[in-house]
Amino acid sequence: MKRVAGLLLALSTLVPAVAHAQKPSNSKETRSADVYFDNAAKSNLDSEKKEQLELALSITAEGLQKDPNNPKLWFQRGKAYELLGDIVGADTSYAKAESMYPEYKADIDKQRQSMWVTAFNNAVKKIQAGDAQAGIADLKLADRIYRGRPEALQTLGSIYLQMGDLANAEKAYRDELTILRGPNRKGLDEKKEAEWAEAELSAVRALATMLAQQDRFGDAEAMYRELLSRSPENPAVMSNLALMLSRGGKTAEANDIYAKLLGRTDLTGTQLLNVGIALHNAGQYDRAADAFTRASEMNPYSVDVLDFAVNSRSGIVDALNKEKEGKTGAAAAAVDAKLKTQYQAIIAAAESGLKLAPMNATMLMRLAAAQRGMSDIDAPNAADWRNKVLATLEKNEALPFSISEIHTATSDKSVTLTGTIYGLSKPGSQAKLRFHLLDKDGNSVAQKEATITVPAKDERAPFSVEMDAPESAVSWKYEVI
Repeated sequence: MKRVAGLLLALSTLVPAVAHAQKPSNSKETRSADVYFDNAAKSNLDSEKKEQLELALSITAEGLQKDPNNPKLWFQRGKAYELLGDIVGADTSYAKAESMYPEYKADIDKQRQSMWVTAFNNAVKKIQAGDAQAGIADLKLADRIYRGRPEALQTLGSIYLQMGDLANAEKAYRDELTILRGPNRKGLDEKKEAEWAEAELSAVRALATMLAQQDRFGDAEAMYRELLSRSPENPAVMSNLALMLSRGGKTAEANDIYAKLLGRTDLTGTQLLNVGIALHNAGQYDRAADAFTRASEMNPYSVDVLDFAVNSRSGIVDALNKEKEGKTGAAAAAVDAKLKTQYQAIIAAAESGLKLAPMNATMLMRLAAAQRGMSDIDAPNAADWRNKVLATLEKNEALPFSISEIHTATSDKSVTLTGTIYGLSKPGSQAKLRFHLLDKDGNSVAQKEATITVPAKDERAPFSVEMDAPESAVSWKYEVI
């Protein structure tokens, strides 16, 4: 299955152009700055800390007028800006120090990672408050500060995708892949390598989806074949490759891959989910439902599995209703028997899903459709089914908002849930939710409350919630509070 201070305007100091780089050296000004840093660290008053750090900025500016080539002064200014919460000023000053004295890189990278966390978490808070544009700005800032972690670009791509901005989404995902395939991946431990591999697949999947929307199936296919060359038996890569092959007209090759995948007994619940999604997107609803059923047996508390199970079986229902057209008597009854099986499965999955994610208008309407279908073919209980349809529709009508498209992104010991809130009524009101992470038995192992502003009717807005995640967490749910 991410932490935050407001930005201050950078204090500017005009200095002469650098003539020649030199090693850091001490001076009256650098020593004074160190005293101010020490005073700030000892103070318990924010006002005193701020005063001492601003004195450090002032004295280093004086020092640069005398010695513009001393990288220590720039390093100290970066530190002062960082402690004041001015990430832009810190970034600029640290970059100057490192360009003059490359040996600073290791120390500056540590500071940049810390500022990356600040900027990222600042973005999450703004997105949670409904200010997506401000969140995007901070995600870009995080990426500018430190290009060693993929999560900011991953979240940025997801938000752009939800907003329908495909050009910026593609750029974000391609930039993320540059990090995921870059030098920082070397030497990762087994768990972290698995996380980066999953993030790489997610980025490729997003890019391939966008390419496919432009009918560039060959380009999308090539991206998956590249991944498959490095991980030949990866079921998620295989299933997505099959999807691109299918959409590109290479049906026979796609079906061979699907058959191979569904014949395997070693797939995890997540892998089966990915296989099912690819089958669903290829319009192979029977096979997709099979994959989702097996995935649900492994993780019965996965909203994703339940949601896709409902959608795939709804696709089967549509095909059966077409098959039933013009039939009467025994022929129609035979189709009704198949429909009953699918309706019952949809109802069971939708009811389970709505217990975990109750504000899902689409799932409520799927549930109502299945209940209505049962009222048509289950004559002895038709009245009861019609009452259930009415109750479900009334519940849907009362929804002030709908939540959907929730995706998870993991980072170290945390998970970030990003999703979309859709305004139905009460625009501008506050949606107060409590998100839970669940273990394999459905027990809550982590909680986080979030307040999300409801957008105008029929409008959408992204949101994001970060939670500390224990290793036992395998799925999520939320409740309205």
